[in-house]
Amino acid sequence: MTLMIASALMITLSCGGSKESTTQKTSFIAPGYVKKKYNKILVLAHVDPDIFRKRIERNVIEEFKDRKYNVSGSLEFFKPEMAADTVALRQEILNRGFDGALVLTYLGEMTQVSDTYMANGNIYNIFSGAYPVFDLDTKANKNYYFQADFFTMQGKGTQWRAGVFAKGGQDADVALRDMANVLRRKMQDDGIL
Repeated sequence: MTLMIASALMITLSCGGSKESTTQKTSFIAPGYVKKKYNKILVLAHVDPDIFRKRIERNVIEEFKDRKYNVSGSLEFFKPEMAADTVALRQEILNRGFDGALVLTYLGEMTQVSDTYMANGNIYNIFSGAYPVFDLDTKANKNYYFQADFFTMQGKGTQWRAGVFAKGGQDADVALRDMANVLRRKMQDDGIL
């Protein structure tokens, strides 16, 4: 009898569910980072060639300004060669009154190829059997990947880092607007802004 009670107790205790969390962080937050209100945030897109910077910055700025963040772009003062002297660049940013900087660095693109088989509506009738005709539709979709870093004037190094991407195959401004929305939500969800 004691053996049956002990067995029943062991079975009951061994069937408990796991309490581990399955959420996975996809961004880095610097140890000791404390959320604060920033007076002016610089948006700087680091892309090569530099001609795409205006379009990227414009979409990110619009997204953040729509949510009442004081942001502005680097187009009026930043030249790509300024990245070589980070001390001078930091001083220029401070002189312009920025206390935070959101830097987007272009990492590259990835192409995904998908094949879709669809009946096209035609039917062949050979030797008393109906056979539908299928078409193969092959599409190549490009995604453009960026690394987003958030720097503060008080912190050493990046205070927050995450990856974001813009979906290719659609209007560039729509893709960049969607990416900017994801970027802003990630920063808010992580407690950065």
